[in-house]
Amino acid sequence: MAYSGVPRFALAVTTAFVGAVPGWSQTTAETDRPELFSSDIVVTASRRDERLQDVPAAVTALSGDTLETLGVRSFSDYVSLVPGLSQRDVGNPGQGTFIIRGLNTGAQSITNTSAVYIDDTPFSASGFLSAGALLTPDPDIADVARIEVLKGPQGTLYGANSLGGLIRIVSNRPHPSGVSARVQGDVTALDGGDVGWSTRASVNVPIVSDKLAVRANGVYRVAPGWTDNVQLGTDNVNESIIKGGKLAVRWTPVDALVVDLSGTIQTIENKGAARQDNETLTLVPRDGRYQYRAAQDESGKLEYRLYSGSVDYDFGGASLIATVS
Repeated sequence: MAYSGVPRFALAVTTAFVGAVPGWSQTTAETDRPELFSSDIVVTASRRDERLQDVPAAVTALSGDTLETLGVRSFSDYVSLVPGLSQRDVGNPGQGTFIIRGLNTGAQSITNTSAVYIDDTPFSASGFLSAGALLTPDPDIADVARIEVLKGPQGTLYGANSLGGLIRIVSNRPHPSGVSARVQGDVTALDGGDVGWSTRASVNVPIVSDKLAVRANGVYRVAPGWTDNVQLGTDNVNESIIKGGKLAVRWTPVDALVVDLSGTIQTIENKGAARQDNETLTLVPRDGRYQYRAAQDESGKLEYRLYSGSVDYDFGGASLIATVS
């Protein structure tokens, strides 16, 4: 019998550098109209900027600043912070199932009941042989304005696979009013495991003042391993390497029209399985804590490639939002 889990104790040390010339203000949650919401948390759960307390739905929103303060580096970290959100975790990044309010179709189903969006683009696997309930979208949580969790059916606005709810990652958008940059690094040590590290960087550059801007970010993270394959004699085999980046462009030719283009790539390399062999009846570890026997370390690789564009035109009393990806 196999068991998957995560070690209980981890120690992380983080350093960050932030610069801005001349810079621009960001409220608790970023919005295209910050002057309207100077001190409120703003969400776009209903496809428009609204104060969180005005949204007629159960929504949990955590800002990017809050996530950084709490040391959130992956969705496994994030899940524990949101009431009603859980994960069937198999120990490796990019694998498992998100479950909102306990609604799920089981570990062997093809599709999941909780969808994931990045900005306005669906990011969940769906369809025949997609294994959407086994492969959990796990983009690195870097350079985000906030993450929103919408609880309950969201099919009207967000389509299929959102019967249980929706997880929406809202990225920091390019801003044309100033140059800003950020560099961050951290080191993590796991009890009974290895040492890992990560580095992240982002930069915002205006091309045409108040009209056109470009924003880029990149990440390289080594998630330390903590399981041993005693048959092959390999230690800490479930180390993972997460690397990738995003390039975004925002063009505002007139006040009423906003055009966004973006491209995201990320690769997750899992070098071994995150499991433990237990005795069938007693569940006592067969060989020892976080150890298993296999003829190979059971490595795997996931690749994310997302290219999207959106147009938002404000008619005054209504807005038109069109997205292609």
